[in-house]
Amino acid sequence: MSSSSQPSVLFHVTGFGPFCGVDNNPTTRIVKNLTNYIQTDHPIPDKILSQISISSTTIFETSAVGAGMVLSELLQKHQISQQQQQQTSTVVFLHLGVNGGGTHFLLEKTAYNEASFRVPDERGWTPMKQSVHPSITDITHQLNTTLPIEELQRSTNNRLKTEVSTDPGRFLCNYIYYQSLHFSNINKTHSLFLHVPPFEVIPEQQQMSFVSNLIRDIACLLLNTNV
Repeated sequence: MSSSSQPSVLFHVTGFGPFCGVDNNPTTRIVKNLTNYIQTDHPIPDKILSQISISSTTIFETSAVGAGMVLSELLQKHQISQQQQQQTSTVVFLHLGVNGGGTHFLLEKTAYNEASFRVPDERGWTPMKQSVHPSITDITHQLNTTLPIEELQRSTNNRLKTEVSTDPGRFLCNYIYYQSLHFSNINKTHSLFLHVPPFEVIPEQQQMSFVSNLIRDIACLLLNTNV
């Protein structure tokens, strides 16, 4: 989608597979269908679409080991790509997770260095008050997104109810988000976590539209461009 001759925003978008109590995770469908949806069903205006690239879409196993390994591979691939191609694109890691009891969208501002799982992950792990990052022992340590989240909330809330949250829980969503923010702080990329409600609350097509518009809004803010 993007052209190398102009500033661009490159997105890596992730979701999760099934886990305890959620057999059909809506983020699986959203992430798998996102690229095609943006290009065909609900295209972003050409002015901004030409400056956006969906570089990868990834579905994590809902386990610390499985998701952590895939995230690590994704981050390493990004580093290698940047070194080899000397890209100047702004890079955003956009992570999606489901809030099973949610009624609207939550833009997560903060992640915490604490893994406390109320239920076992898909490999049976149930940590309590353990650190997410092996080299940081303080489980109260927190990281915030570098994206202008309040501005994003104002623009997305005009379409569907959206709130800024500072509590992503302490399960896999927080686990992945903290690691992604830690990477972004070191490598000068951006990370954001979006909690979505079930499709029974907000239907799939509306959620697809919301996520594609969120991508557009992020790109516009980073490129300082109006659509």
